[in-house]
Amino acid sequence: MKVYNQLSQSGKVTRGSIGITYDTIVDPTELESYGLKGKEAIIVENVLPGTPAAKAGLKPQDIITEINGAKVIKGNQLQDVIVDSTVGSSVKLGVLRDGKTQNFTVTIGDRADVLADDATASNIPNRQRGPRGGQEAPTQSRLGIEVQSITTQMSRQFNGLTGVEITKVEPNSAADEAGLEEGLVIVGLVAGGHRNEIRNAADFKSVESQLRSGSSVTLLVKDLDNPEREVRVPMKVK
Repeated sequence: MKVYNQLSQSGKVTRGSIGITYDTIVDPTELESYGLKGKEAIIVENVLPGTPAAKAGLKPQDIITEINGAKVIKGNQLQDVIVDSTVGSSVKLGVLRDGKTQNFTVTIGDRADVLADDATASNIPNRQRGPRGGQEAPTQSRLGIEVQSITTQMSRQFNGLTGVEITKVEPNSAADEAGLEEGLVIVGLVAGGHRNEIRNAADFKSVESQLRSGSSVTLLVKDLDNPEREVRVPMKVK
């Protein structure tokens, strides 16, 4: 009926969007790392610049737990609400950020405009990797990896990127089972409901030393072939 009404009034169908990306299926281990054991939620992967979500203040790694006052019970719930809403109307989101609940009101935009912005933002050529190596010995981890701070030259090449590069992955370790590989860069670690920024090997060692066996963590990782994108990698500490 909604599609018919739009066609009869304007001659076209307008779809809504707020300008975020997320997975409709979330690993329970990842939810536990964010402090949401046994619950369903939507974890924001990316917020496109200039879109309704960005203007409302949403950020990557925000966890949407409520939509218009209703608890999130399935991954595609937000998509269903937006599709059934009129462009220009609002959706109210209950969000968990750094262990605290916040509320956001987001105006639904025209999907065609949002996708146009996305195409522009993602049209960034891949950069070549910088030289490997550094001035420090690799730091070993209980997660089954060795890491070292990215070099100053690499940081300059990738617009001030900070983090630790994975230099070795132990076979059959938590990291190996999660699919981590050498050359990936860890920029954050989520545990106990909080995101910890990883700027160098000292940061990683400090956060990792506090992890307990059996606890859930999510590593925030970037591939230098596509440094604009941040990927979440959940795992259990062995």
